[in-house]
Amino acid sequence: MRTGKVDLLAFIGGSRTADSVIKEHPHPHRLRLFLQLEGKNLGIVTKSADIELTLNEVVLGSLSFNGQRCTAIKLVMVHKSIADTFVKQLGEKISAMKCGLPWEEGVKITPLPEAKKPSSMEELIVDAVGKGAKVMNANGGEIHGSLFRPAVVYPVTSSMRLWHEEQFGPVVPVAVYQHVDEIKE
Repeated sequence: MRTGKVDLLAFIGGSRTADSVIKEHPHPHRLRLFLQLEGKNLGIVTKSADIELTLNEVVLGSLSFNGQRCTAIKLVMVHKSIADTFVKQLGEKISAMKCGLPWEEGVKITPLPEAKKPSSMEELIVDAVGKGAKVMNANGGEIHGSLFRPAVVYPVTSSMRLWHEEQFGPVVPVAVYQHVDEIKE
């Protein structure tokens, strides 16, 4: 990038990282950009969902690679009729996940690679809790150095940062819907 030989940048990720990469170019105004930033991938759980299958898929979809992948589920929308039961079971399943170093057997959640990432996850949770949500799993949101224990946050509403911002980490925000039309909001 610093050589100026790059004409086009296609980037998927966070805006802070994109900005820092773009600033490395000697003529950033000449750089053509294709950016997909701060995505919010939804997981939608209907009232007729197979709960056990859906729980497994939500855990895999939201927490594989610590939730630090662009295709991870960033917000789970659950039908009101099953939300409380679903969230309870999701919290139990996530609390049972082994945290530790990647070479330890059975570990599913590992330390985060960025020094500031645990505190940014904590800020998102504090915002949601301050606006009425709760952490629904044992030890959820605990920080041990760069290890951040996954947190199920419920109920997330549109007034919370977790509704709008991509957490890109082991936080699973869960919102409730009654009618499919509410998902578009």
